[in-house]
Amino acid sequence: MNPQQIRISPLSILANAVEGLRQFLAIGLLTFLNLSRKSEDPFGIGMYVLAGTLALSIVVQVAAYFSLKITLDEHSIESYYRLIWSNRLVVPLERIQEVHFTASLLYQVFGLVKVRVETGGGGKDLVMNGISKAYAETLRDQLLQRSGKPTADAEPEEPAHQEVLTVPFRNLVLKGSLNNRALILIAGALGVFAEFGLDVIRRYLTVIEVVATRAGWMFGFVLAVALMAIGWGSSIALTVNSFWNFRLFRTSKGLSVQHGLSSRQEKSVRLNRVQQVVFLQGFLERLAKIWSVTVVAAAMRFGEGDDSAGGAFMLTPASGRPEAFSLARLVFPRLDLDALPWRKIRLVAFWPRFVPGVITLTIMMTILYGVLSPLTSLSGFNVIRANVWPVFAGVLGLQALLTFFLVRSSRYAFDGEHLANARFALKTIMSVSQVSRLQSITVSESPLQRRFQLRSINAAFPQCGIDILDADQSDSRRLCDELLAERHQHPGRGV
Repeated sequence: MNPQQIRISPLSILANAVEGLRQFLAIGLLTFLNLSRKSEDPFGIGMYVLAGTLALSIVVQVAAYFSLKITLDEHSIESYYRLIWSNRLVVPLERIQEVHFTASLLYQVFGLVKVRVETGGGGKDLVMNGISKAYAETLRDQLLQRSGKPTADAEPEEPAHQEVLTVPFRNLVLKGSLNNRALILIAGALGVFAEFGLDVIRRYLTVIEVVATRAGWMFGFVLAVALMAIGWGSSIALTVNSFWNFRLFRTSKGLSVQHGLSSRQEKSVRLNRVQQVVFLQGFLERLAKIWSVTVVAAAMRFGEGDDSAGGAFMLTPASGRPEAFSLARLVFPRLDLDALPWRKIRLVAFWPRFVPGVITLTIMMTILYGVLSPLTSLSGFNVIRANVWPVFAGVLGLQALLTFFLVRSSRYAFDGEHLANARFALKTIMSVSQVSRLQSITVSESPLQRRFQLRSINAAFPQCGIDILDADQSDSRRLCDELLAERHQHPGRGV
């Protein structure tokens, strides 16, 4: 078979050049700030700087386009790049696990996608930027077919794409409103703009300061509400943009998700590589009764700069309890979360968790007190030194309260096939794994745990694990025997 040349679309030059402007953002911004101070037409200067930056980015992308060669033969796919440095990456076809698509807003306009060939394990992924969507789909089927992995047409008895879940727009808005993180970014951006000498921003801040001085607390309240509203609106917009039209499909080879507005992503995972299902619910999300569900897959990476990287694959960002719990049965068909025999951690587990923290905190506060002692003659340090131990007492009380709630909310369960742990505190976290994939068990006990007849268990699975902290000694021994007995029913089964 003659090597096949993989076609990169010429439109990728323009798309990558525009997206690559951020690489020259710092240079362009500093140039604009320097020239705008000496010119009466800052807008014109800005246009010149933008045009120059875009031209530089286009030159870089043209050079990259003509220096990249990607070929496919019957044994491997090879990428060769030579500009200043040369780089050759060869991926054997039998090592290919999945092929993922990502499309930014510009890529969607031009009908292009970014293709990531997932190799798994410690291998390096092969990335191809700027391939047309239709050609990329054909290439994906071709790669998976030659690698021996099932394609969408490999099992005709199952639908190629059976939709399982669509996250409603209302849930995305609700999730975004419960995570008002954008407010911090807005405040930081205002500070940066003011510091870098933009006269317009400085004038606005001066006007705000004058009005606040005259209007008093009412203006401060209105300003705080306005900033919170801007933060909430931005947070909702970011969440909707990231998870827009989130759809989960069941395919012949596993699960596939599609989501995103400005950056459309399409990712898939094979069910036989899934090791763990994780349910997350924050305090405010608990009040809203929505869950997020992710699965952890062995030796999988889903992209750089992606929240789901590192082996985690999101099944839903925001769904109700029935929908979220039903997703677990897609991965583990015999799992019934409502019937799991949860076991509580004894209250005496408070001491093995609390005492080490007290020792660490005491050492830190003692060091701080010693550092401040020679500085008592300086203004202000005497007051700080006098309040070290009251602060210590307050932190100690807070730590005791948090530790108590953590112990009271910790659970673990084993139903004969699945091992689970959970923490139902301010943030609910529940993890479930199938024992047939168990790799090893580690049992440990500290002196304090030995005193209270407690043990900690770590059940290791590929790419993840389940920790059971401070279980009763007799229960931990029986649990380890049950886990090993179940694991021995599936000899040789692994990743």
